Amino acid sequence: MNNRTKERIGINAVSRIVETDWECGWQEYGAQNDDAVDGIILMRKGSKNQSDTGGVAFVQVKCGGNGYRNDQVQYPDHLCIHLGKQYITKHMDRWKRVPGPMVLIFVDDTLDKKLPPAWWVDLRETNVISDTNEGVILIPKKQRFGHHSKGVFHSLCGPGPSDRELTTIKLDRTQQINIQLGKKESLRNDAWLFYKNWREDQDSCIHEKIGRILVNRVGWKHITRIGRSHKNSGDTLLNSSRNRGQLDK
Repeated sequence: MNNRTKERIGINAVSRIVETDWECGWQEYGAQNDDAVDGIILMRKGSKNQSDTGGVAFVQVKCGGNGYRNDQVQYPDHLCIHLGKQYITKHMDRWKRVPGPMVLIFVDDTLDKKLPPAWWVDLRETNVISDTNEGVILIPKKQRFGHHSKGVFHSLCGPGPSDRELTTIKLDRTQQINIQLGKKESLRNDAWLFYKNWREDQDSCIHEKIGRILVNRVGWKHITRIGRSHKNSGDTLLNSSRNRGQLDK
């Protein structure tokens, strides 16, 4: 069996588990673009109403028990996958730079060509390379890649945007700045002048906890929309002026 056929067996085994068993996304890279990354796993939650978690795992797939697997007596609890020192040295820097977990999945087609078993390891873990042979990657035998390992990959990818809790910011009304207007002055005109000056002052558009604040026409329309009470609009502008630290008059 040639290398291209073995490679396709490995890719098919991984994509089947990810897309069918996990109900997650699999994006394969073309051979001309893989550069030691064969594809990415897009983590999703749910079944009927699926949602992306934002978790992404980068994957290198190797297939072929006779070609790569060379278990050693000194590592009874590991699969020993021989990639070669030169190959590992060449690609390790890229594996360390990808913006997410970088996983090697080994598929052993010698045991079963239709439904071959697979194992996985995070290539950025410590002690992933054999102490006795720098060309060998160690994969714990307990880390089987299958239906049951979806939860492990969720943890490996970390919490996605939908899982993270937003920071609660409390405002003290006693510290707000009271707006003082003359009899002929317009609250709306003064508020727009303040809002426009705030938008143009880039330094004041940054909050110490939530980062950059988008001060744009969408926010202004939200504040002044039809049906919004004057009290709520005033409170919003007061809070904005407090965050800025001053009110342009």
